[in-house]
Amino acid sequence: MRARRAVPLTLILAVTPAVWGASPPPAQPEPPGKIPISTASAAAKQAYLRGRDLFEHLKALDAARAFTDAIRADRNFALAYYGLALSTPNPATRNEALRKAVGLANAGKASDNEQHMIKAIEAGANSRAGAALEHLRTLVRDLPNDERGHTLLGSLYLALQDYGSAIAEYRKAIAINPDLPPPYTQLALALRMEGKFDEAEQPAKKYIELIPDSPAPLCAYGELLMRAGRFADSITEYERALKFDRKLADAYVSIASDEMFSGKFQDARKTLGKFETAAATVDDRRQAHFWTAVSYLHQGETKAALDEVQAMYDLAKRDTNPIAMCGDLNLMGVILLESGQPDAAKAKFDESVTLINNSYVPGDTRDTVSRNHVADLARVKLAKGDIAGAEADAKTYRDSAAGFKVPIEIAKAHELDGAVALAKSDAKTAIAELKQANQLDPRVVFELGEAYSAAGDAAAAKEMFTHAANFNAPELGLAFVRAKAQAKLKE
Repeated sequence: MRARRAVPLTLILAVTPAVWGASPPPAQPEPPGKIPISTASAAAKQAYLRGRDLFEHLKALDAARAFTDAIRADRNFALAYYGLALSTPNPATRNEALRKAVGLANAGKASDNEQHMIKAIEAGANSRAGAALEHLRTLVRDLPNDERGHTLLGSLYLALQDYGSAIAEYRKAIAINPDLPPPYTQLALALRMEGKFDEAEQPAKKYIELIPDSPAPLCAYGELLMRAGRFADSITEYERALKFDRKLADAYVSIASDEMFSGKFQDARKTLGKFETAAATVDDRRQAHFWTAVSYLHQGETKAALDEVQAMYDLAKRDTNPIAMCGDLNLMGVILLESGQPDAAKAKFDESVTLINNSYVPGDTRDTVSRNHVADLARVKLAKGDIAGAEADAKTYRDSAAGFKVPIEIAKAHELDGAVALAKSDAKTAIAELKQANQLDPRVVFELGEAYSAAGDAAAAKEMFTHAANFNAPELGLAFVRAKAQAKLKE
């Protein structure tokens, strides 16, 4: 489902538009200070530049075709494969294109600067953030006047939640090339993440100006307005986006979220009903049920929420999708746990694991489900007061997360350790652990507020509770903590 969590490093690097040098005329050398484009073929270079421009203007499918044309003209063109990896919607094509780009880079078919870009993406894909950062810092140090290099480095900082550094890099990119679209939307996002909504509005509007023929900039601006609490204005932007595409899932979900945050839950469910009617895919229909469930959770109506998740499960079953079915059972467990029913939650968690273990799915999927089942069981034990059992499970999960080096699992392990420490009345440790958890999850923000409160830091606790109460994002976790955070602020 489309719950907005911390943005993974690989995703940020994948959606950040290309960083492959300036835009000189085909077959001409790049201006000094710009990233070289290593191909001897004028036709390949022309196709590559066309693809880069299309990609930067949110026309990924057209870009993929242009990059494919560049590859046909030069089979040893590393950046063309790299561009195809970023723009293709096909996972197999993406993986093969990136493998080819890395192979050509390692074989010396790309300049040092191009190699830094390619190897940064490779490092990001393998959760080696430090290596990716080193490559991109070197790229920007060597070519400080290349706007796309600054854009990619900024996006890596954004993925690492270093918003100040991201903002600085995006502003450098814009100063070099005020007509390049990507830095504007990323700058608006980074400013938004720092709570600087007024400052974020100008680059968000500039992005719409630079790309007027796509709904995506309107949705980005709509999200900014939602986060700022300007729900009616946000709805207006999403309705403008729907004029481009009446089946646009993001617009329906976000309009419904704006309505939820305004206390208009019936209106939200009507919007989601329209979404289900317009749905182009089974996944869209499942999303409509998911967010309808969230609307009920905001109102504390557990049974109605579970009925919606059951509808999701039935759709997945008819579609023979065991991975989705597994996720739905796990979601039922989470809802039951949050509603104070740990035994019923455990039954759903166990059923989820049994289903995936008896299904024909990749082995790494089964392994991931099994690892995270340990964390679910730890939460169940905490809810039942078995702190020692929860602590043992938390250690098992922490060790496996460290071994597999999956960032989202490492963050989840810190969250779990924080919850255990809080249950043990060790507020200091709870704060330290929760600060290393996913700060974009409202449940973590709320738990951090509880930890500060237990430590006697009323001011910090109030800040966290205020943040959780006003999180204003389409987020499952918010449905569990918003009312509690609001209640804390009234105490």
